[in-house]
Amino acid sequence: MTGRHALFGACVLAMIGSLVGIDALLGGDETPITTSEPKIAARQTEEPAANPRDENPPSHADPAKQARPPRAAAADEPELGREREHPPARVRRVQREARRGALAVARRFFAAFSRYEVLEDDVALDRQLRATATSQLARELLEAPPRLPPGMKPPAAARLVRTDFIAIAGAHGRVTEAQVVAYAKRAGEASTLGLELLRVGEAWRVSALTR
Repeated sequence: MTGRHALFGACVLAMIGSLVGIDALLGGDETPITTSEPKIAARQTEEPAANPRDENPPSHADPAKQARPPRAAAADEPELGREREHPPARVRRVQREARRGALAVARRFFAAFSRYEVLEDDVALDRQLRATATSQLARELLEAPPRLPPGMKPPAAARLVRTDFIAIAGAHGRVTEAQVVAYAKRAGEASTLGLELLRVGEAWRVSALTR
């Protein structure tokens, strides 16, 4: 029995050894699984990194769809031109009122100034100059009246013939400054006097004179 047992055990061991060898042989031929293919696929689908030095990357937008100036701006230009040539009725009314008020003050000032030039001096004259000129201009005129050389007679006062009005429009069509050219005659000779006017509150005042 002992000999049979020993022979049987040897056969079992030989079979186990052969099986182990075959397994090792088969295991050595297997190709190991790698992740190289997924890595390659990832590199192929990865977006190229942006160049940090490229501050102005090329635009892929369709040039035909890029922003264009609004057509409304171009369409408004003729409207603005027409408004300058033909201002609205409200603006025209404001300009007419400014012209009427400025010319009235200019004529009153000229009447007083023409007497002032020929050395007339009375309280009514001073009051009219102060009422039609700015406080600074009235003070300058009254503190330094004209003087004639000794023995010379005062000239005749100038007579106003006509006036030209030039308005200087401010914001929203409001006229805040104006110029009036006064054409006069003195002893048959023509002369001109330029009056610059400012709107002081709601009243007009002559602020400067030009020859």
